[in-house]
Amino acid sequence: MKVLFVTMTAGQGHNSACAAVSEYIGARGAECMTVDILKSLSPLAAKAFEKANNGLIRYSPFSYELFYGFYEKADKEDYQPSPIYILGALVSEPLRKAIEDFKPDYIVCSHVFCALALTYLKRRKKINCPIIGIVTDFTIHPFWDEAVVDILVTASPQLNYSCNAKGIEAEIYPVGIPVREKFLEDIPKRRARKMLGLTNQPVLMIISGSTGYGNLLQTVQALDKLPYDMQIVVICGNNKTAYNRIRKLDIKKPLHCYGYIDNIDIYMSAADILVTKPGGITASEAIVKRLPMVLINPIPGQEVRNMQFLVNNGMAVYYDDEMPLDEKTARLITEPSHLDCIRHNMEVLGKRDGVKKIGDLILNKLY
Repeated sequence: MKVLFVTMTAGQGHNSACAAVSEYIGARGAECMTVDILKSLSPLAAKAFEKANNGLIRYSPFSYELFYGFYEKADKEDYQPSPIYILGALVSEPLRKAIEDFKPDYIVCSHVFCALALTYLKRRKKINCPIIGIVTDFTIHPFWDEAVVDILVTASPQLNYSCNAKGIEAEIYPVGIPVREKFLEDIPKRRARKMLGLTNQPVLMIISGSTGYGNLLQTVQALDKLPYDMQIVVICGNNKTAYNRIRKLDIKKPLHCYGYIDNIDIYMSAADILVTKPGGITASEAIVKRLPMVLINPIPGQEVRNMQFLVNNGMAVYYDDEMPLDEKTARLITEPSHLDCIRHNMEVLGKRDGVKKIGDLILNKLY
């Protein structure tokens, strides 16, 4: 069986979702190939898009929210091809060639832009195999209703109504956002801390988003005010500016600051509370690890919707100007029963085995 994964670098979540499913089915005999739709066109184009996308989110989030909100509420009765569909059509040629050369049995895509490029090709009879779309947030983004896919994987059955309201004709598969299998391993906190060379103090973990949105330094400084015996672990990912600045901070609590790491699953096992932006993949990894979240700095658009979903379902808390971050976090620390409630809600409402169900769906040749 041959499976083509189509993704793009717009944050790391879309790549992670494809990689999770690819690893799962690849370990069970499937032949997998991944295509980054923009990199296949030109590495320079991919870099330019990522820079422009991150710049828009970081410096003009209001514009991003306007664009997102406009198409979220757009009248679907008076259909006109969206700018995303038109752009997808324009960059579809390298993708067509990859499909022609690889001849996949299935195509999996994790970004709506990729889904629309595939839609353009499918309408022109260039694709004759099933397409599986994966929504990597706890909402249904604008433009998924414009995509022609056979199966649409979503984060929760709670989103079924939204899919129907948007007129999505694909079979809805609400099994959760896929995360790598290694996150499923339950590692006791004491053991995880020992593996990482941390002391056995409680761990407050902070994860930065790849876009650089929000002030990570202020976050660390605010949490350093807490009068509790604990250590702070900061994962900056590819945000080199934040990494360099945080390493120079002079704070009271033990501070462990890292750039990109490949064992974030172990750090989540070691942590007691995660402070993070509500990105779909990071939140899903935390849910699998039953790690309570304090949400900060949501990107306007999908991350605001993620935050609403997670808070409304009791899987996270969100701080705002009326209750500062340190106060919100202190309330969690001093009320263990609240942390237990969050973990319980994650157990009941979270989707732990999404990658297995998606992988098995492909391996069992549904079509």
